[in-house]
Amino acid sequence: VERKRLRDRLQDFGLREHAVASDGNCQFRAIAHQLCGNDERHDAVRKRVVGQLTLEPERYAEFCMVEDAEDADFESFVRRMGNDGEWGDAVTLQAAADVYGIVVCLVTSYNERGIFRATPQHRTPPTAPPTIWLAFWAESHYASI
Repeated sequence: VERKRLRDRLQDFGLREHAVASDGNCQFRAIAHQLCGNDERHDAVRKRVVGQLTLEPERYAEFCMVEDAEDADFESFVRRMGNDGEWGDAVTLQAAADVYGIVVCLVTSYNERGIFRATPQHRTPPTAPPTIWLAFWAESHYASI
């Protein structure tokens, strides 16, 4: 059901999915494909995102629900995010938007709130930030679109 809902939603927007490997790096692969045209650059994207989390912990720590996760605190979350194969989440999407100065539009398979948008927090007008588009099958996998 989730997969079909996402496929239908992408079709409604005239978008097509570009598959990336399901190796735990899919969020970073999808971002790399959008930014560089090559999902193999996922490690460089992950490093920049983790660097952003490290640079501004006060911006992101409040959004990490460490009490429900395997992390004791924000620092352990950041260390874990630095590991190859570790799944990204909404916090890493926001950090990617901030570090790259981009809007991340996420088309999801969720029944409600089918589009999620992360906007860079440091961007100032007059220019609009570039936008990348990703797909997300609920709690499972990211892809480039």
